[in-house]
Amino acid sequence: MALGRYGDWYGNEEVHGDAAGGAGRGDPCRGGVGGFSRYVAQAIERQRERDHLHEFVGWWEGEHGAVSDAELALAEAERVALQREHSERKARSVPHRKAG
Repeated sequence: MALGRYGDWYGNEEVHGDAAGGAGRGDPCRGGVGGFSRYVAQAIERQRERDHLHEFVGWWEGEHGAVSDAELALAEAERVALQREHSERKARSVPHRKAG
C-alpha cells in the first residue's frame, strides 16, 4: 500500500463505488438484520469523507492553483505542532494518581 498525496491509503482496504452513497439514516449499512457490520459502515463513511475532501481540494485548486509540496509540508508541520501542544495540555490537565 502507498500513501497518496492527501493522506489516503490506496490498497485493498479502500471502499470504492456506489456502496458509499447509501449509508444514510435507516439504511442497512448502519447494522441490523441483513445489514453490514459496524466496521464496514465506518469504512464506507470514511471513504465518503475522503471523497468529499478530494472534491473540495479539486475545487480549491481550481480557484487558487495547485497546492505546492512546500505548502503541504508547512501545513503538516503545523498540524503536528498543534497535535503535540494538545497532547501536552491534556497530559498537564489529568491529575496524577498514586500507585496503590
